[in-house]
Amino acid sequence: MRTVTLTLPECPSANRYFRILRNHAVKTPAARDYLVLAKTAFMEQVKPAVRQFLPMTGEVAVAIGWHRAKKMGDLDNRAKVIIDAICAPREANGVCGAPIIQNDHLIVELHMYRFESPKDGYMTIEVSEVG
Repeated sequence: MRTVTLTLPECPSANRYFRILRNHAVKTPAARDYLVLAKTAFMEQVKPAVRQFLPMTGEVAVAIGWHRAKKMGDLDNRAKVIIDAICAPREANGVCGAPIIQNDHLIVELHMYRFESPKDGYMTIEVSEVG
């Protein structure tokens, strides 16, 4: 069973991640910037030997740790952002974060934890194959 662990900078809230433009939800510049940060962290932290087997195409369990820098914000508003950051792009020319899983519908188990960070905030993500 494969597991991938990644540490990312603290993600923006879902409240600042999407905007409605012409009746469609579009990612904000902050969202696109975060996906680039996720991709960079993925390339630095996940070894090439592991990357060759990604994205995962079977069911997965995801554990997210939010080490928040400020005592504010909702845990659930971070879930969509982090899950988006670890999914492969749906469109060929889309901005991609860390392509750990093929699609978010593969997540069958999700655990989230919030911690207070003594310095800069960050996110820890662990994705494990199920079965």
